[in-house]
Amino acid sequence: MYIRWKSYHFEQNYQTIHYRGEALQSIIQLMAEKEMYQYWSENYKTHNIGWSVDKAKAVLEAWQRKFTQVVNNAQNGTKGDDIYGFSSVSLADIMQKFSSLSPTRVALGYVLMVRQYSTYIQVICF
Repeated sequence: MYIRWKSYHFEQNYQTIHYRGEALQSIIQLMAEKEMYQYWSENYKTHNIGWSVDKAKAVLEAWQRKFTQVVNNAQNGTKGDDIYGFSSVSLADIMQKFSSLSPTRVALGYVLMVRQYSTYIQVICF
């Protein structure tokens, strides 16, 4: 695991108008599921739990969710900084949430489409 810091800073002074901005970005790279499985496969702590690649993936996902939650709940009392945590698991959760089909929405969309089509046919034919 490593942390890479990127800091961005800009300032502008144009006719007594001052702009100042700063940004700090942290990237934490984790092991992949297979790498984590191989790393811990020979450890005595994993012998009795049925250690597998799927369990390594579950541990990584749980860690990423907890990390994102802790970062998003962090508050800096001295400055008005905005702190956002994001991970690949966060993206997967968002995609799953918005990809689920709602039967009510599908039925409502179908009814609206048929109504629009019938209105279009009536305008064209009459």
